[in-house]
Amino acid sequence: GRNNSPGYSSQYSAYSLMDINTNKILPLEVIDSREANDKSVNMEKLGFTRAVDDLVRKSLQPLVEIVTDQHNQIKSLLSK
Repeated sequence: GRNNSPGYSSQYSAYSLMDINTNKILPLEVIDSREANDKSVNMEKLGFTRAVDDLVRKSLQPLVEIVTDQHNQIKSLLSK
C-alpha cells in the first residue's frame, strides 16, 4: 500500500498485489479516506481486502501464498 502523503493524514491510498512468478501487478485498488471512515490508517486494510477479493473472484488458480509487510490490521485479518 502507498499513501499520497506520509503519516496519518493521507487522502488517497493505492494498494496493489504482484505475482512474484511473473512480476506483474494484478489488481490495483485506489482508496479514498472517506471510504475508510475518514481514517487513513484504515485504508491499507480496505485496499488489501478489495484487492484480494478481486484477485480471487477473477483468478482461475487458487491463492497459495501472501507476503506482506507487518501491518497490524492485515496480520490480524490473516490470522483469523
